[in-house]
Amino acid sequence: MATEWEPAFKVCYHCGSPEIEREAASVFACRQCGKHLFVNPVSAVAGVLVDAEERILLLERAREPAKGKLGLPGGFLDPGETGEEGLRREIREETGLEIGGVQYLGSFPNNYVYDGTTYLVLDLFFWARIESFADARALDEVAGICPINVNEIDFEELAFSSIKKALTKFRQEFPIKLAND
Repeated sequence: MATEWEPAFKVCYHCGSPEIEREAASVFACRQCGKHLFVNPVSAVAGVLVDAEERILLLERAREPAKGKLGLPGGFLDPGETGEEGLRREIREETGLEIGGVQYLGSFPNNYVYDGTTYLVLDLFFWARIESFADARALDEVAGICPINVNEIDFEELAFSSIKKALTKFRQEFPIKLAND
């Protein structure tokens, strides 16, 4: 997927020169010191949590980007974390919930625009069953907890295109019937 974007850096991180130029999609060169600068996506994780009532947990975002929109529990990985470790940490930090085993759902690229800079992100999606959302609470960067049947989600209310793609894949691969079907 080709994406138009500008790097988050404005100077060479080897010598500090602003004389950098793009050589390839994710490769830049410094005209001052000759070093190459590689720009690759950062990794983030998100979880589709399914409770015993066949609902998933969406979270209302408390901060930009996409403040007020709905997202899945998750966030950026810390150095040295696996996707599964990062997902468990993010779910705990955002909702207070603890999860057990997770299953890989898929990955989708995402552009994360923060404070005028576009960060290239590869979002890794997992899904897991959880008995109940009763103990979930809005914690770090979360304005509200929104359990909902996956078939009732308004995709226009979702924060990022990668979430829309992941939930579309989830609905196709793990169809959940509405309670009144």
